[in-house]
Amino acid sequence: MITLSELRTRDLFTFFNLAEGERSQTEQGLVKIWLKPGGFQQYIDIELLVRPEDDMLLEAHLILDRTFVGGRENINPFAKDIAKSFIHDLLTTEEQQVASQLVNAIWYLEGTKNHVVHIRPPSNIVIDSNIRSCLDTYIGERQSHMIVLSESQIHLMNETVHDGRRLLHILVKSV
Repeated sequence: MITLSELRTRDLFTFFNLAEGERSQTEQGLVKIWLKPGGFQQYIDIELLVRPEDDMLLEAHLILDRTFVGGRENINPFAKDIAKSFIHDLLTTEEQQVASQLVNAIWYLEGTKNHVVHIRPPSNIVIDSNIRSCLDTYIGERQSHMIVLSESQIHLMNETVHDGRRLLHILVKSV
């Protein structure tokens, strides 16, 4: 993964106008930071876990309300945008190349009832069983799936919380 300082310069931070909500320290001496985007705040939460001595991100957790994400029929383009940016921008340049198929597959994912006109049609997106499982998790038809890269893991999970809301979690974590 990258440092918090690096993340602050990337599109995830700048385009989505992320702002720090609060900070706390864990028992292990790590710093937990909660972020909110400039828009759609009721549907999006981001939590970072940072090692303070070198500013290194150890975990990044994106939580999206499933009503915002959508499902097989209708997939919200704003949810896709923050999800693909979240995955892409937390990885090192080397890992971004490996994860590019997943990032592109999320970006070009369409619901069966979506009417999408692409300015640049997708090209060379290979959807292997690993990526298919991630996409099925993203649209809410699979409980969870994880992809392990050389330095990080990407884990998508669906959860129903105590009040009945359904959430999609995307966790990017150092290994």
